[in-house]
Amino acid sequence: MKTARILDEWIGGATVEELVERYRIGPGDLDSRVERAEWLLSAAEALGETIGVSVPAVSRARSRL
Repeated sequence: MKTARILDEWIGGATVEELVERYRIGPGDLDSRVERAEWLLSAAEALGETIGVSVPAVSRARSRL
């Protein structure tokens, strides 16, 4: 849940400093979470293409990151 909230605020325009202070995480932790989310969304998109399913929400979320 915490990661989802952090990513939502990151996408919404919160600064690294705000997120680090609010959630008491290190800047590297934020980078790691964003990178992991990008990887998972990319994998979900590739899987969808492989099985012939389009999931527009995945593409939108990936472009927002």
